[in-house]
Amino acid sequence: MACQGSNGIPGYDGTFFLSKDGGSNFNRFAEIKDMELSITNDLFDANNHDTKGWSTSVDGIKSWEITGSANFVNADVGQNDVRDVILSGATAEVEFKVAEGVGIVQYKGCGFFRNIAISSPSDNLTEFGFEFTGTGELFKSVQS
Repeated sequence: MACQGSNGIPGYDGTFFLSKDGGSNFNRFAEIKDMELSITNDLFDANNHDTKGWSTSVDGIKSWEITGSANFVNADVGQNDVRDVILSGATAEVEFKVAEGVGIVQYKGCGFFRNIAISSPSDNLTEFGFEFTGTGELFKSVQS
């Protein structure tokens, strides 16, 4: 009898890259502890008398954001890029990869870092938190 495992992808395989030069060079953000890509579709209310009391909606405005935290690494190029971009107010291009490998989904888009937080707890490592809000379309592709 053969054992069967899960086809799920371990969360620790996820990676986050950013480019502050318009997408020519991407730097990996080091020591990510957790991150989340959130995609929202704010539907338009299409209720009317013909729906006979049932709520009706149509496709609306989409938005997306990436939030995460990492161990603070002072010399990391990716983390330094984030600090540079938020201070300058410039946009950045980002890649969110569930894992790295051929055939695995990835997302790419432009936006702004709207918040970074560096915390220094007395009982743990210094942490670097970030919130990135997309501006415009988020593109989904498969790694080759």
